[in-house]
Amino acid sequence: MKAFSYLRVSDISQVKGDGFDRQRDAIAIEAKRRGIQISREFSEKGASGEMLWNKRPVFQEMIDEILGNGVRTIIVENLTRLARAYVIQDAIIVYLASKSITLIAADTNEDITAAFHGDPMKKAMIQMQAVFSELEKN
Repeated sequence: MKAFSYLRVSDISQVKGDGFDRQRDAIAIEAKRRGIQISREFSEKGASGEMLWNKRPVFQEMIDEILGNGVRTIIVENLTRLARAYVIQDAIIVYLASKSITLIAADTNEDITAAFHGDPMKKAMIQMQAVFSELEKN
């Protein structure tokens, strides 16, 4: 199976830090654990976690490519790399699931879209993570 990796740093100065390397390493470990080949990496530089997904050029490019090429899985280091605002994260997960795109979080080894739509308790836990991520950011 193939997947795309999505990496995001919110501040352009973080590009020179370890943010991308840390994310890349975590994603590679999870991909290897699952027997998944990362076919392409999408790195978003200077995109706030409170920014709508359709306002992020790299994320939008990734979605466009997924919808056109058959790769159906995205791996992120953790859900804060997807979004830091609860409503944004929730909207992204619902959108991905509506398009039959699997989202995997490397830090929890979880198929987020399956958990979100398959188990009310897991969905609540995912939503609580987003609430606390937003609180931490604020």
